[in-house]
Parts: sequence; C-alpha cells; structure tokens
Amino acid sequence: MVFLFLLLQLYTLLSLLYMQSNPNTMDNTMIWFSISQLKIKTAQYVLSQMGIESHTVNKMDSAHAGLFGDIELHVDKQHEEKARKILIEEGILEE
Repeated sequence: MVFLFLLLQLYTLLSLLYMQSNPNTMDNTMIWFSISQLKIKTAQYVLSQMGIESHTVNKMDSAHAGLFGDIELHVDKQHEEKARKILIEEGILEE
C-alpha cells in the first residue's frame, strides 16, 4: 500500500513538472482537477451556461481502473478568475 502511495505522489510530481515545462500552445490554465468524471462534466456544463469555454485533459490510467491519475479542467487564462468564482458559487469547487 505504501508503494502505491509513493507511486501516486511521484506521478503527481512528474505531472506538475511536465505542465510547467511544456505549456500548451493555447493560452489556457488548469482551474481544477478531480477523479470524478461526473463532477468535471457538471463543471463544464455550468461554465458553458455562463459563456465560458472549457476543455478537459484526462490523465486517468485506464489499465488500473481509475486508481491513478485525474481529469483536469482547463479554461482560457482570461476567464480563469471568473470560472473559479462561478464554480465556487455553484458549490462545485471549494475555496
């Protein structure tokens, strides 16, 4: 069990380093991540209703039944603050 925990921590660290060293060509930023596809889809729907485009990056490891990784929600940098505020007001994202 400790091995899985350490492996997950290593994966998270490597993911963060990769994101910092390889910025997307689009001018966007990650505003939230979750292991729940339902929560991510709900957040996407709420943002779309408010006129904010978003996209997801699924980093779940399908070979391990969702034990490793997460799903990231990205929006354009110019909408980051507004998107976070909306998701907090809707109770999807915690402060």
